Amino acid sequence: AKFIHLCDGLNAPCFDSILVAHVVVNSVESLIASCSEFEANRFGMFLKEVLAVLNTWYVDTEAFFAYGEPRLRFFESSSGPSENGEFQRKCSAHEKFKQVVYVLHNNLMGAATVGLAKKDTMDLRNFLSVLSKICDAFPRFVEH
Repeated sequence: AKFIHLCDGLNAPCFDSILVAHVVVNSVESLIASCSEFEANRFGMFLKEVLAVLNTWYVDTEAFFAYGEPRLRFFESSSGPSENGEFQRKCSAHEKFKQVVYVLHNNLMGAATVGLAKKDTMDLRNFLSVLSKICDAFPRFVEH
């Protein structure tokens, strides 16, 4: 996850932390099923850091916008200007981001449910290993 912080700090063009988180979370099931115990432990630590960043941005609006205005086009509202134009746009972007984080957590919960239902002991061990690493950052929501 330090790589993600480094790329964000350098304002690397075409790098989007939210997209990285989306790809990682949505491929958790296949990634965990195809790695060794050591790799699962490392992946769990990486996933914990990614989720911690998302959770920080979820809670702290200022931290979310410190991430970088130009990269947040995905979350901008297409509605016209209002009396509180800039404030309204920022609130809308942060609310859309919160919805994306909620969906990512739902996807991760689905992958965890499938992973814990596995019959193969290696897959089950890997899922338990990853879940033990991310327990500080996941689950974020009570209902999924």
